[in-house]
Amino acid sequence: MKSSNQTVYATALGDAGALGVPAGAGASAGSRAEEVALGGARISARLDRLPATRSIWKLVMLLSLGLFFELYDLMFSDYIALGLVKSGILTATTHGLFGTSGVASFIAALFAGLFIGTAACGFLADRFGRRAIFTWSLL
Repeated sequence: MKSSNQTVYATALGDAGALGVPAGAGASAGSRAEEVALGGARISARLDRLPATRSIWKLVMLLSLGLFFELYDLMFSDYIALGLVKSGILTATTHGLFGTSGVASFIAALFAGLFIGTAACGFLADRFGRRAIFTWSLL
């Protein structure tokens, strides 16, 4: 019985015989979904074979820190909203569908701003590189 990792490796290497499948059994379907799945299995198998070097751990830490600060930025809006409610600027509930004095409107405006910013400035990542724009956006 093969483990799931062995199955992924055998699939990634195109070794149908190792999986107990007759040669050419799956080749006739040839659908795009199967090609994508096989490509994903190859990538997964390659990543599993990589040694955990210092540069890999550095990349994992940088991505983790970036995710932390991005989520911190989004979640901090909750604390700001509570402060605005306590000071009387916003109400705890939004009156009507398009009321502008409630917390829901504040959060909706936040995500609308994120959407508009992505739509308006998304091309910058293609032009200057995702790493540079990601680093710049954290500053």
